[in-house]
Amino acid sequence: MDKLGKISSGKPYDRKYEFNPKLHEKSIPFVGVKEVGQSRLHILESDRHCFLNNLSKKGNKLFSKNTVCISIYGSYPGESALLKSDAFLSTSVFAFSHYENISNPKFIKYCLDSQRKTFSSISATTTIRKALPTYQLLSIKFPCPPQEEQERIGDTLSAYDELIENNERQIEVLQGVRTAIFKEWFINLRFPNYLTYETERERERE
Repeated sequence: MDKLGKISSGKPYDRKYEFNPKLHEKSIPFVGVKEVGQSRLHILESDRHCFLNNLSKKGNKLFSKNTVCISIYGSYPGESALLKSDAFLSTSVFAFSHYENISNPKFIKYCLDSQRKTFSSISATTTIRKALPTYQLLSIKFPCPPQEEQERIGDTLSAYDELIENNERQIEVLQGVRTAIFKEWFINLRFPNYLTYETERERERE
């Protein structure tokens, strides 16, 4: 795998550099095992965001879009996902940066998916969780077909995952609309024609 790209990892998370992305326009996500495990293809959300300048000064590397993130720890070491945008990574995540004209990020991600059972079986068990050491990751042999074939395989498989991601986001939006309507109608009691209903009730009381 090290012949297909560069493998590295992030830095520990420092809470003092955390900020609320809702209050600041320039947000840099900080990605850990949780974000990787919850993602299908791309890492779309992160609970933690940091200031770019502060973490850069601390020696944290900013990983670029399409970096393949691989979980080191957790229930399922070896889970992977692609960065949708530039991000900082925690020490619990490997970063695979592909070599141009040698490997394709999407293809590598699906190769990793095909090895999940292998990763689970070779992961060392620590006191509370499994871990995937670097040497174990490098011990897995990955195919390296021509670049065009890698791109074709990666694009074909990712097209389905992207459709699923879009559908999941649409479902979240619809669930939000449903919740808002329920609250408006049944909690705030502002259902359609509620003013007419209240007027009629007032007349009945008279």
